[in-house]
Amino acid sequence: MATQYGFALLFPEQQRQNNLDLCFDWFSPGDNRRDTGKALSIRQMVAAATARHGLDPARVFCTGLSAGGAMTSSMLATYPEVFAGGAIITGLPCGCADTFARAFDRMRLLGMPRGLELTAFVRGASGHDGAWPTVSIWHGTAEATVGHGNAQAVIGQWPPLHGAAAAPDHVQIVRGQAERIAKGAEPGFAIDALKRPSEAAFPAFAALCVEIVRHELWRRPQRDSARPAKPRHAR
Repeated sequence: MATQYGFALLFPEQQRQNNLDLCFDWFSPGDNRRDTGKALSIRQMVAAATARHGLDPARVFCTGLSAGGAMTSSMLATYPEVFAGGAIITGLPCGCADTFARAFDRMRLLGMPRGLELTAFVRGASGHDGAWPTVSIWHGTAEATVGHGNAQAVIGQWPPLHGAAAAPDHVQIVRGQAERIAKGAEPGFAIDALKRPSEAAFPAFAALCVEIVRHELWRRPQRDSARPAKPRHAR
């Protein structure tokens, strides 16, 4: 797929010595803040891959599932100048938990911060004052591990950054599923949320990735890119 569509793939991986389930510690202040821990490590991997393969740095995207989706939230917030956009798949909002116990509470929607409090976590993560990444949100309505209400929390976190309303501008049907789109002040779509009955299994995740490649992020207008019509991408 990468060869067919002309992009490079980077797969950061957790080590079992750091997490027995091989999940990113997306809630840990030592790993989810700018220039520290895993967030810094992933940023350095992106920089190395971009330089090594001659990729367009204005067209780098981030995605992940579950703990990876929550880590995607953190990466978009801590390094918004690095990523043109990202897909948060069955994830959680950036900054909503800072301990292992609170992480499990937030997964069950207990004590979840609301509205502008969530937005403040993103604003405070980097000191960024430029354009924010496009965000695509995917969450299964039947998801049992990360409660579906987390999708709404993520949706509520990003619109103020884009100058978009919390409610979608319109809803359209994509392959039989409802897609909610909110437009921001910048060109292109700012917030894109798609609900599916279930995204728990790996095949569903793979199918989502295919749809992202074919349908979602980099076919939309990109920031500060003057490259030819068929640039190379990193994800």
